[in-house]
Amino acid sequence: MALHHFHGAATRVRLGDTAFGLRAEHLLTEIIAAWAPGGEVAPHLAWAERTSEALAPLALPGGYPNLLAPTETERVRLAYGANWARLRRAKRHYDPRDLLTAVPTLPPSEHPE
Repeated sequence: MALHHFHGAATRVRLGDTAFGLRAEHLLTEIIAAWAPGGEVAPHLAWAERTSEALAPLALPGGYPNLLAPTETERVRLAYGANWARLRRAKRHYDPRDLLTAVPTLPPSEHPE
């Protein structure tokens, strides 16, 4: 597990000044499962899932956008918080053909809000 302390100047940036929707001081926990090439995968994935489930009640909404999968639209929306609507408008304006598809993704322009 890796812990990242989000604090200091980053918590003093106004919410509307950036896309990131979580400006409160917090700890980001990365749960990283690894195994030797050719090794058994299942126990490591199970550990990661159990750890994630155990921490879930303590988690803030969403997650860190760069660590979310493109399919986790609802968590991405929660991660951007109050900035979500503004980011969706910007995506529709600047990327109407959905050429920009990097993670963290905003859903394609035609995706429902």
